[in-house]
Amino acid sequence: MSYRRAYEYMPEYYVNFFESCIRSIKEDGRVGMLVPRSFLFNQTLESFRSDFVGEGGSFDFLAEFGYGVLDNATVGTAGTIVRKGSQKETDGTFIRLHDINKEDKEKIYLNSAFNSVEEDIKRVFRVSLDEFQQIPGTPICYSLPSKARELHNTNLKIDPSVPGIEGTGVSDVKVGMQTGNNQRYVRKHWELTESGSRPFTNAGGDVWVLPQVDEMINWEQNGKRIARNSSARFQNSKYYEREGLTWAYIKRTGRRFGYYPKGGVFGHASNMLFAEDGLSPWLLLGALNSDLFHGLMLCLTPERRWESGYIGRLPWFRQLEKSEELEKKVQEQYELFIQQRVHDINSPYYIGPELLPNSKNNDFWYSTHEHAKLVSIEPGELFQTGVAKNTLTELAQQAENSERSRREQIENLAHEIDSEIFETLNVPSTVQDQIRQEIWLRTVEDPEDRIVGEAVEITENSEEFEEMVKDLIHHFTLVALQENSDGVIPISDVNSENNLLDEIINQFEQSFGEDADDRLIEADRVLGSRSPDEEAYPNLRAWLEDDLFDYHVSTFDRTPILWRLTSTRLVSDPTGEGFACLLDYHQLDDGLFDRLSNRYLEPRKALLRERRSAANRRRNDESLPTSEQAAAAETYTRCESGLEQIAVLEDRFGDLAEPTPRDWPAEAQETAAATAERVAEFRDRTADRLDALDSLAARDDVDMTDLFSPSFYETVEDNREEWLDALDDLEAACRAYAADGTEPVDAHLYDLFDYYDDLVGSDHYASNGILFPTYYYDGLADEIDTRSDSDQTMIGDSVAHGDGSDGVAHGDGSDGVAHGDGSNGVAHGDGSDGVDTGTGSGRRRLIADLASDLGSYVDLAAEIGDACEDLAAAERGDWAARARAEITTAGYRPNRKHGVAINVAPLVDAEIVPKTVDDHVV
Repeated sequence: MSYRRAYEYMPEYYVNFFESCIRSIKEDGRVGMLVPRSFLFNQTLESFRSDFVGEGGSFDFLAEFGYGVLDNATVGTAGTIVRKGSQKETDGTFIRLHDINKEDKEKIYLNSAFNSVEEDIKRVFRVSLDEFQQIPGTPICYSLPSKARELHNTNLKIDPSVPGIEGTGVSDVKVGMQTGNNQRYVRKHWELTESGSRPFTNAGGDVWVLPQVDEMINWEQNGKRIARNSSARFQNSKYYEREGLTWAYIKRTGRRFGYYPKGGVFGHASNMLFAEDGLSPWLLLGALNSDLFHGLMLCLTPERRWESGYIGRLPWFRQLEKSEELEKKVQEQYELFIQQRVHDINSPYYIGPELLPNSKNNDFWYSTHEHAKLVSIEPGELFQTGVAKNTLTELAQQAENSERSRREQIENLAHEIDSEIFETLNVPSTVQDQIRQEIWLRTVEDPEDRIVGEAVEITENSEEFEEMVKDLIHHFTLVALQENSDGVIPISDVNSENNLLDEIINQFEQSFGEDADDRLIEADRVLGSRSPDEEAYPNLRAWLEDDLFDYHVSTFDRTPILWRLTSTRLVSDPTGEGFACLLDYHQLDDGLFDRLSNRYLEPRKALLRERRSAANRRRNDESLPTSEQAAAAETYTRCESGLEQIAVLEDRFGDLAEPTPRDWPAEAQETAAATAERVAEFRDRTADRLDALDSLAARDDVDMTDLFSPSFYETVEDNREEWLDALDDLEAACRAYAADGTEPVDAHLYDLFDYYDDLVGSDHYASNGILFPTYYYDGLADEIDTRSDSDQTMIGDSVAHGDGSDGVAHGDGSDGVAHGDGSNGVAHGDGSDGVDTGTGSGRRRLIADLASDLGSYVDLAAEIGDACEDLAAAERGDWAARARAEITTAGYRPNRKHGVAINVAPLVDAEIVPKTVDDHVV
């Protein structure tokens, strides 16, 4: 017996077992069972629930146990008793136990079931079963107040098309794209400065009102490169780069929705919601983040996953659209959140650290970011810290006070938004309290989370203050590196060059003027306990040398744009550091190692030799105290080790600058060269057919729908640009691979070999590939051969006779075709394209052109396909290997579009970067 004949409901073990039990008992009998809690709201079990709150039976009793009932099981459970037969009871009894600790569940259950015990939290509920039918999906949301269930009973929904329910939608809920390889296409936004990328959200981080968007996606050629990846899925692409709302798909609280400005792309893990014309996205944002709508969502599911189907089921209320204040308040929240982010260096809205005087910054750090460009408030208005005369602790205290004030304003606005929505929809205060209690019980949110405490007092010993000082120095380092003409700052002493400590001191002086020394002393005290007896800022120097880079790697989420080169890993038992410097990732180029050798290593070696010579004299000077001789001996050893390290470092630089040819056999080169010629021919023949098709479509006496099919020409129009562009790119790929292994090959070109099969498709009419028109062209050839001129209503019904015998006027007396321009043998009706659009004399020729040589055309496509398979098989390795080969084949040539991890990998292999990079970056 098939499953469908045996069971009425979907294949789910416990549901099918329930069904079997119901069959085995008499009418009015009962079945008791322990089931997963998801039974209460799972969308796929709607039909089963509907039967038992309708005519199929009734829930006599249900206890929601939650977690901890079954040993070693990480699933929430519910115990239920269901009565068989037509509904006898209109009400069901429900007991809430999901929020009780495992050891107390039994006691609370017994007290709730058999004793009248008053608690702050309601445990026993008596609910009319038909109330559940008001809610799409019939979830058993017994603990929500009746008013919340009643509000679901409206025809207006957020987007009923997603769950497939009846109703009128007020927005479009859409799933985003799958790149097939985020490592390849998605970058942290600070990795990129060039154009060709777009902001990208994938629902990570905090989303409330202002989502944390720290990624960019490669959007060259409007995303075509991604679309050609066989693993990618472009879904709902017409919504890309539009403003909308995104939400956190997985979270244990509410307040999940945020405004996503125009210009960005969204991923499949970050569904988005686009308001209908006339409905403000700000109003929608305020409503969806409100406590009421959180309660409405809890009616649908108490789980942390808010799938698009649940969002689409949410109700909407036109009354809310009459309020202008709601929109204004949400926009105020948004601006306050931007102000909060101006000190977050990972945010597109970063301006500067909290301890930087407000006179020193008047623009966004990432000023080219699409989202920063859209901010209407001037950066100077957003960046309000303090003045240079303030001490660092005073600046820190002002930052703490300002941050607290903004959080308080944000919470106050949220409360005002909640109150207005409740009031507009006539929700009594008692019901408001019940909804909020449900939020506290069903999520990890606590009422205390919304209370903004008093500002913390900042002192030099505060952890917050130490972090702020490090952020200031980190910012100064980035500024100094960016301002440096070659993107290099030595950490080691180098003759005639400022080292990193010098640059930081300069930055303090530029920002704090005459108070710079005092601010430096403050910072130095926070960073350590070394005494400034022998040097001015010993703790600052030590932190810059030992800890800054690790701090940067951590702060920039393991994607550093400040690179540290070091020589210490190049020799065994090094004494000291022979050479170290910082590099600006965005200024890397193929001349890096020459520049480092000539400008920095040579002067550094000269300095070490001078110091070694002086130390050598002092260590052998018997007139000096033993302690001074010993110190000189240590200096001598450090210089010796440093010079040894630099010698190896120079060798590594030389190795990196040397070409690393790809292993690319001559046979593959020949295949690529021959294929390039075939692709060029195929492209030309495809373009010729498309031109002929356009000429045919331009004729007044041709109906393309009758001649082909209703969607034929539209499909061609939608795809022609990609067909020709992709063939151009495939030819370029073949020519690149026709070169020997010493020539770099762009990593993305390989994709064209895999993409080719999708590009050409088949000659079936349902395909969208280059070959699909041949299905129709082949039919036209049959018509040309079999139909008489008198019945050629689709291919021409009048032909001018040039010699009175063949029905074709001879323009040159040889080919029987009148030449409109004397060159192509086609009569020009308007003197421009060689087609007589007035008399129809060119239709037959155009159709003949389309139908001619189809066999050789298809064979050529197949030959190219076979060659593409061979070339793809010959090019071993994944994208990362190809990208790395691209930057090393002709010697180290960084390419920032491949990201930090790929570009730094050769330096990791050469062991000229700290071990931190090995462990946390690549």
